[in-house]
Amino acid sequence: MTEFYHNLKIDLTLAGRYLNKENLAALAQRSRGWKEVQQDVALIEKQLGVTLGPKSNSDFIHRNITSTAFYRWKTNKPIEREIIESGKIRRSLG
Repeated sequence: MTEFYHNLKIDLTLAGRYLNKENLAALAQRSRGWKEVQQDVALIEKQLGVTLGPKSNSDFIHRNITSTAFYRWKTNKPIEREIIESGKIRRSLG
């Protein structure tokens, strides 16, 4: 794959800094689809020889905010503030 997409490892590693593995693990326990995403993440890490997840202070703050958002979502509380704050860190609401 990397012979056709030369920056695949770089791009996935950068995007993977915002992966919240704790949230993914909780979702994987609830749904087969999320379990498959979790397996895909493990395969990506193995194939590319990287560990996805937060690296910098702002990445860890993002992880904390998304953990709060997940908890609030599970308890049917609004998460708009967390969506906006995590988007500011990523510089993207998408």
